[in-house]
Amino acid sequence: SDTTAAVVSPITTPPKSSDADRPSINHVEKVAMAVRRRVLEYTIFNNGGYLSQACSSAETLVTLYLRALNLGPSIADPIPADFRGSPGPNIPAITGEGNNGDFN
Repeated sequence: SDTTAAVVSPITTPPKSSDADRPSINHVEKVAMAVRRRVLEYTIFNNGGYLSQACSSAETLVTLYLRALNLGPSIADPIPADFRGSPGPNIPAITGEGNNGDFN
């Protein structure tokens, strides 16, 4: 079965909490569980990965991105370019700052 939709859908249509226009705590918990599920699938498919780090930090990162940080809309391409290697004389450094938008 395709689990990508289950991971993406909680993030795209968050229910609003009564304390502002922020997603509810229940929504944050659902997204954190989806992050764990996605990391588990990645780890199994690739025969390894940073499973414990991703699972232990899921709530913290999801809370930051959905409730605490006040980020503008993403200005980056939703599909990142292929990795070209570590930065060096012929390879420019690439950051992910466009994915997070502007700080408000």
